[in-house]
Amino acid sequence: MRRFRATWILAGLFLLVAVTVYFVEIQGHKKKQAIKEQKEKVLVFEKEKVESVVLSNANGLFESKRSGEDGWTLVKPFLAPADKQVWNSILDAVFSLKSTRVLSENGGDVAPYGLKSPQTRVEIQLKGNQDRLILRVGDENPVGDSLFVTDGAAQKVVLVSKSIFYQLNKTLKQLREKRLFSFNADETLEIQIQ
Repeated sequence: MRRFRATWILAGLFLLVAVTVYFVEIQGHKKKQAIKEQKEKVLVFEKEKVESVVLSNANGLFESKRSGEDGWTLVKPFLAPADKQVWNSILDAVFSLKSTRVLSENGGDVAPYGLKSPQTRVEIQLKGNQDRLILRVGDENPVGDSLFVTDGAAQKVVLVSKSIFYQLNKTLKQLREKRLFSFNADETLEIQIQ
C-alpha cells in the first residue's frame, strides 16, 4: 500500500512540474515572442479596421477606399475601380513591416535620413480614428540593403528592408483595375459574342 502511495505522490509532483513548465516556459515564451514582434513593427494596427489608404510616391498621389471586405475603389486622382490584389499587398507590406535596427528613439532632426519631406509616404485611415497612421520612407542606407523609415509622429527612425520600396513604388496603371468587367466563371452558363 505504501508503494502505491509513493507512486501517486511522485506522479502528482511530476504533473505539477509539467504544468508549471508548460505555463511558465512555453506560454511565457509565446507571450514574450508576441511582445517582441509588436515592438519590431513600424506601424501597429488591425488590417480589418482600415478604411482608406493614401499612397504618395514618385508616380503621384493615389487614394483608395475599402469597399466590402477586400475590395478597393480608387478615389484619387479620379474615381475608378482599384486592383484589390495590389492594394491588399500594399496594406500587407505596411502591416508586416518590421524594423531591423532603431537609429533614433526620439526623432530629432530627420533631414539626414531623407525623412523631412520624403518622396514615398503612406497614410492609413482606421475606422473610428480621426488621426491617420503615417509611414514615411526616406533615403536608402548607404551601408546595407535597407531604407530609413519613420512613423507619422517622427518619434523613432528605424531601418527596414528595401523590399518595402518595391511594394510602394506603384504607378496608376498598376493601382487601378485592368479588367473591363468581371464575372464569376464558375457561375457562368452561357457567353454570347455579337
